[in-house]
Amino acid sequence: MSSNTHAYKNMAASVTTDILVKFVRYKVSTVRWRPVSQGSLQESDVFVTASWDNGTRNKLSLWQVIEHDLASTKTKHEACLLSDRQVCSSVTGIQFIDSDKMVVSYDNGSVEVYRCHQDTLSPPQTQWDGLHNGGCTGVSVSVDGSTIVSGGDDNKICLLSTESTAPVRIIEDADVSGINAVTFSQLAEVLSVSSVGHLKVWDLRNTNNKPVKTLKMTDDSEGLHCVRRHPTHPHLVVTGRSDGSVCFWDLRHHQQPLSVMGAHTDIVWEAQFHPSYPNHLFTCSNDGCLWHWDASKVAPTSTTTSQDSSIAPWLTRDVLASGMDVINLLPNSILPINSLDIVSNRLLAGSDNEAIYMIPNMSIN
Repeated sequence: MSSNTHAYKNMAASVTTDILVKFVRYKVSTVRWRPVSQGSLQESDVFVTASWDNGTRNKLSLWQVIEHDLASTKTKHEACLLSDRQVCSSVTGIQFIDSDKMVVSYDNGSVEVYRCHQDTLSPPQTQWDGLHNGGCTGVSVSVDGSTIVSGGDDNKICLLSTESTAPVRIIEDADVSGINAVTFSQLAEVLSVSSVGHLKVWDLRNTNNKPVKTLKMTDDSEGLHCVRRHPTHPHLVVTGRSDGSVCFWDLRHHQQPLSVMGAHTDIVWEAQFHPSYPNHLFTCSNDGCLWHWDASKVAPTSTTTSQDSSIAPWLTRDVLASGMDVINLLPNSILPINSLDIVSNRLLAGSDNEAIYMIPNMSIN
C-alpha cells in the first residue's frame, strides 16, 4: 500500500437506524432507484433489482417501498414486488435512461432496453444480442439520454443509441485487458477502468478511437473494478480496486491517484458519492461490508484553495491527516455486497445472501 494510505480516526461498529431486509431467493447483482419524473418534488419510492448466477432463470424485479404509520409514531417500511421478468443470463449492470426506461447489461455479452412504466416491466424495446464476445461488464447513459456506452471482457467499448439496433461505434482493443466498468463523466466524455489498473478518458468527439488520457496505478497487479465521478466536479473520480482499496483521482493534473485509502479486504464492487451531499461516500465489497465514509467534518487547511474547499476533502490531502468517520452499515453481513444506490436519505444494497437491504432514514448532511 502506498505511503499516503489513510488511517481512520474513527470507525464506528454499526449503524443505529432501522434496516429493512427483504429476502428474494436469488443472489442480487444490481440495485437501482428509479428516478422520479422531471419536475416532481417527490422522492423515489420505486427501485429495480437483478440477479446473477442462476442460469437461464435470472430475474429483473420492480419494487415499491410502502410506508405504514405505527401507533408508536414510527414508520414501518415494506418492499412490495410490482413486477418481474425472467432473463436468460446474469445481469451485470443497470442504468436508467429516464423515469420510464432503463438499460441492462448481461454476462452473455448482450444489452437490452426495458420500459418500466408505472408498476410493470415491459418486454425489451431494443436489444443488442451478443454485442460483446464474452461478458458485458456494465453500461452507462449520457446525461441527455441519447447515448449508451458499454464495456466488455473482450476489451471493447461500444456506443449505442436506442434509435438503432446496430452499434453506433465500436472501440476495439480499448485496453490490454478486459474493461471492468464504464461511466459518462461529461456529455461527450467516458471513463473506463480495466483489470490492469488503467483509468482511461475517452473524448467521443474524437474519431481516432484513442483515449485522450491514460492514468495508471503505480503497479498493475491489482485491477480497477468500478469508477464513479463526483456529482458536481467531473474531474474528481473514485475507483475501487481488487485489493479492497479506494482511489481518488484528479483528471486535470495527475497521472496517478491523488490518494489511495486502505479500505475493504476484497474487491470493491461499487463506490458512489451521495448525489446531493458529496462529502459522503458509500462503498460495497466482496468482503461483505457496506461502508459509509463521512468526511463532512474534515476541515480544510490553509493550503486548500477556495475551489478545492468546495469539494474537500476528496481532492486534497487534508483527509489523510485529519481522518474521517467510517461506519459499517451491515456489521453482520459475511457474503458479498454486490451493489448499492442512494437517493436522498434512502440507501439500497444487494447481496449474495439473497437479500435486499434498505436503510430508509440515513443521517446525511
